[in-house]
Amino acid sequence: MDGDRTKSALKRVAEALSVSEDVFLKGHPRGVSPATAISEELELLRLFATLTDPEIRRTCLRYVQNLAASSDMAAG
Repeated sequence: MDGDRTKSALKRVAEALSVSEDVFLKGHPRGVSPATAISEELELLRLFATLTDPEIRRTCLRYVQNLAASSDMAAG
C-alpha cells in the first residue's frame, strides 16, 4: 500500500470504529515504520472482517490477545 492509500484507509477505519487515528499510531514495535505497522493493522482488520463463523472470530481474537499479552510480558 502506498502512503496516501494507507493514510486514507486508516482514516476510514478510525471513523468506522469511532476512534482517533492516533489509536493506530501508538505503540508500534521498534524497527517497524509507522506505514508498515498501519498496513499490517489494516490487513489484520480486513482479514478478520472476512471471518463469518462467530466461534472462529472468538478463537482468532483470543489468539491475538494471548500473543499481545505474551509480547507485553516479554517486553517488561
